[in-house]
Amino acid sequence: MCDSLDKYEKGNAVKEHCILGYILFKFLLPKSDICKFILYHHNTYDVDYIINDIENPLESNIIKLADDISIYNIFNRQASVNDVIDFLNEISYMYNPNYLNRFLDTNAKMAIENVLNESYKENFWKEVDLLNYKVITIEDIILCLAFIIDCKCDITNFHSLSVSNTSCMLGKYFNLSENEYYNLKIGSLLHDIGKIAIPNEILKKEGPLTKAEFEIMKQHAVYTYEILSNLKHEHILNIASNHHEKLNGKGYPRGLSDLTLSEKIVAVADIFVALIQKRSYKDGFSKDKVIEILSNCANKGEIDGEVVKKVIENYDYLEKMNNQLYSLYNDEITLLYNEYNNLLSKL
Repeated sequence: MCDSLDKYEKGNAVKEHCILGYILFKFLLPKSDICKFILYHHNTYDVDYIINDIENPLESNIIKLADDISIYNIFNRQASVNDVIDFLNEISYMYNPNYLNRFLDTNAKMAIENVLNESYKENFWKEVDLLNYKVITIEDIILCLAFIIDCKCDITNFHSLSVSNTSCMLGKYFNLSENEYYNLKIGSLLHDIGKIAIPNEILKKEGPLTKAEFEIMKQHAVYTYEILSNLKHEHILNIASNHHEKLNGKGYPRGLSDLTLSEKIVAVADIFVALIQKRSYKDGFSKDKVIEILSNCANKGEIDGEVVKKVIENYDYLEKMNNQLYSLYNDEITLLYNEYNNLLSKL
């Protein structure tokens, strides 16, 4: 493993995923330096490599140190704490000596043990408020995740953002409490996070899915549940992972029928947005067609009739807000892609 990682880091340390991460965070958090940390998180300390004259912050090497420990653990599941420490010492030239020595001299054994036994997952969410500085908030991180999901699927639709936008507007019509509204916002933003585990050839297929492909696609709801289970937040977990459940129990992945109002809202918002948006295999449906489909689903007991009623009553406004969301981000996304391709050409 040491040899393979050593070879892996030779040459240009900036990789395609580093550039994508840099672009996303620069776009979403323009006043933050976090994007630079991500751009150079594969840079070794012994190589002074920069791209497009973008500053390489020393702190990016801390991310590399943590990233390498994680990679080592993935390929060496039976490794001990001492094995990891020996590994770091063998490739110590890759790291800022001050950072590495401070890590090894203080909490290295405890931190590595937490990685090996995976207790870091629970500890991270216990201390998640540590991220809630003025520079970046938990909401910012969630928004970044939603953008990543949309990038993997089809960023031009802003599906996750549109579903969250629609869900939040519907939530206001039902006078949700502040806490319920917050859970609805976060849950709806993350409802498709499981799609990061779905193959691109299925996510981006130009045309309807086959029955076998659709069965694979349906697994994204399972993956969403598994990923968000780490949050230890039941309401957000259920809002996100139950968006394909039906009130008649014929939905997926768990065949639930007893859904909360927030879960019902996201289920309807997801269908509404999918119907009005253009796809590679279809144009957006007309208002009459969307209302017909939603009404039929409600009549069959699949989705909540009261939520559908609110959509119909406020249809023009909801559609207008989604169009404005597209207009707001479309030009910036075009610039994002241009800069991404420009940086990629420099590798």
